Amino acid sequence: MEVHEALADGDRIAARYTLHSSQRGKCLATEVHFFGHFTADGRMRRAHMATRTVPAHNTGEAGTA
Repeated sequence: MEVHEALADGDRIAARYTLHSSQRGKCLATEVHFFGHFTADGRMRRAHMATRTVPAHNTGEAGTA
């Protein structure tokens, strides 16, 4: 996981990151935009994510882009 930006303000959180993985020897990368809201006791109340596939460098190993 490669975190590009992360912000927290009170009970809200936002992050933009790229998730690197591999499946059957093929490297994959997914860009994620995450928005969350917590309850007063710290549990996740609501979460929204927008994702898209982005080009990955096929180096043969997940997490090495």
